[in-house]
Amino acid sequence: MPPRSRKSTAQASSKKDHSLLSGIDPYGDTVFNRLQMDDFLIELDELKKQQMTSKQILHIEGIKELAAKCRGDVHLYLKFVGD
Repeated sequence: MPPRSRKSTAQASSKKDHSLLSGIDPYGDTVFNRLQMDDFLIELDELKKQQMTSKQILHIEGIKELAAKCRGDVHLYLKFVGD
């Protein structure tokens, strides 16, 4: 396994304040279900309050759109695929 030297979205957030985001594995797959989406969306909004580039903000907005769709259906999941 390569060393975890790259700063990911999960690493940019504080584990205490962003427990779902901090659980995203940059080297493995991470899956969230609809029951987690309300908290996940709150964490994304908190993350946007940090200093970010316009490209990072657009990326987060895209993730928020997918998360909102996931929240609306029992059989949808939000999956992050690591390297």
